[in-house]
Amino acid sequence: MITSRGGPLRLDLGQEKAVSQARRQPSVETTEAADAAFVTEAERKHESGENILAALERARWKIYGPGGAAELLGIKPTTLASRIKKMGLKRSDKAGR
Repeated sequence: MITSRGGPLRLDLGQEKAVSQARRQPSVETTEAADAAFVTEAERKHESGENILAALERARWKIYGPGGAAELLGIKPTTLASRIKKMGLKRSDKAGR
């Protein structure tokens, strides 16, 4: 929360001009960005799996503790273990060496 003791607080963030222009005519970039603003559930799950694999590889498949994949991802180790199991993610032979 921001408060002001000397009356109304006015901030010029340079957004008024951009907002008024966007209201007049959506650009091709705006339309393309709107089209790319979502992913399907299958794509989201795939991206999530890839992200978990990347964290596991960086942590050398260590899930728990300092430097573990759960810490890198900012989630509880039990949550990560559940997601690994649910997604059927397995360590490749090369990762163990």
